[in-house]
Amino acid sequence: MCELIGLGLLLRHVGALAEHKGHNAGPHKMLAVLLWFGLEIPIGLAGLLATGRVAGFAFGLIGCCIAAAISIGHVAALPFQPRNEQEEGRSGPGSVGGQIVGSPCGGCGERIAIIRGTDRCPECSAPCHGDCLKTHRRTSHAVTAHYRA
Repeated sequence: MCELIGLGLLLRHVGALAEHKGHNAGPHKMLAVLLWFGLEIPIGLAGLLATGRVAGFAFGLIGCCIAAAISIGHVAALPFQPRNEQEEGRSGPGSVGGQIVGSPCGGCGERIAIIRGTDRCPECSAPCHGDCLKTHRRTSHAVTAHYRA
């Protein structure tokens, strides 16, 4: 019975840590349950067969501890994922490309410090300061605009 309380606490911790890092908690909780029972039962049975006593089930608790350590270590090693496009630095829904903040501007070449007042080029998705977007489109896409006309 105590191991089920431990499993509940483990699932709460794994879920909270996964959600904090921006991941869906469900698959990581499922992995924790599978590891828990997948290590508790075989290690417990091996301990029972090795010792020949009921005290061999203490080995099952060791299997639970190993499963908990693997589960927490797995979720702790996950990278942080932004929860929405604004946190990631994208300019809007459906935009393509990576983070805007810290990227070089497609027009002037300077690093973009804040997302406010920036946009992506509709043709190549290059991040640009609002004032530099026209310059970028004129210099980088002059040939494309010519062929489109």
